[in-house]
Amino acid sequence: YTAMIIAYERMEIFAYASIAEAVIKLGIAMSLGLFVANRLEIYSLFMLLTVVVMWFIWRGFSRRNFAVGKQPMKLYKGTIKEMTSFASWNMFGTLASSASVHGINILINIFFGARVNTARAIAYQVTNTVTQFTTNLNMAVNPQITQSYASGNLSYMHSLIYWGCKISYCLLMIISIPLIIEMPTILTWWLGDYPPFTVILCQLALIDAMLFAISSPLITSSLATGRIKIYQIVVGGLYLLLLPIVFIVLKLGGSPQSTLVVSIIINLITLFARLYMLRSMIQISIRSYSYKVLVPLFFTSIIAPILPVIIHLNIGNDILRVISVGIISVLWSVVVVYYVGLNRSERAKVIEVFRHYVSSKLNLKQSNNA
Repeated sequence: YTAMIIAYERMEIFAYASIAEAVIKLGIAMSLGLFVANRLEIYSLFMLLTVVVMWFIWRGFSRRNFAVGKQPMKLYKGTIKEMTSFASWNMFGTLASSASVHGINILINIFFGARVNTARAIAYQVTNTVTQFTTNLNMAVNPQITQSYASGNLSYMHSLIYWGCKISYCLLMIISIPLIIEMPTILTWWLGDYPPFTVILCQLALIDAMLFAISSPLITSSLATGRIKIYQIVVGGLYLLLLPIVFIVLKLGGSPQSTLVVSIIINLITLFARLYMLRSMIQISIRSYSYKVLVPLFFTSIIAPILPVIIHLNIGNDILRVISVGIISVLWSVVVVYYVGLNRSERAKVIEVFRHYVSSKLNLKQSNNA
């Protein structure tokens, strides 16, 4: 049902329901203090009930608003076979990525102990929170990529991929730059005393997430073709290589942060592997992608941190410095992304989206006043 809502691009309903779900889960966490015993079991039960309630909400909305949601379930042998094959190969890629992440956690625990493992967990908690912004953005772009492939409009699909890759990376970069620069102070405010290596692991994890954000629209475009067997074998194989490489690096005396350095390198290799395979799958040009996406992002990434770093080095007071770096970094990064990261047509698209947003807000305010 959520896939149906996303496919019909009813993003406002998805947003409202997601906010409601987040509020419910927050309420569950806050209410645990009312119970004396069995809090873990009660928390698990409430979380289960939340999932069930959300399922009924998605189902009710889909059946009321989409004709396909009212149709009775029918099983078609050919469709089931095709979907099973697709799901199996997609699951292979997902499991390979998951195995590499959790396998590295085990290796860090073996080589460095629980404190460093905790530092890595904090790093990924920070990263997962930040990447929610790009996840929601991609959720809006992904249906259009799939629809353009289904209609055979590959040129429009390519433009969506370029746009999605750049916006995903730039949005994550705008949020990450002040966090990376002020990570020691932010962690101190948040946690007080934190485990060793937490700062560098958080910084590298954000950089790793930024690089992966570039690949998100490419992943969607590969899934849109349905021909993912070779794609998942190659990409999943690269992610599985991460584990033995990290083991060798740690065995040779590598530091905890070396695990994320290896992950960053694998992400870069995987990006070009995806592009190479997508040449034949959707006729995308590696040269065109590099010129339109990678080159602008490279210069944007060099210029955007300059002013925030200068401010960081010249203000001594922690509170004033963090606030100044945060505000100026965001404003400066937006300007750099607009003039360096985006081309003329993409800048026009941003202005069009902004004008549409402002006009819709004004129209809503006028209607409420009326």
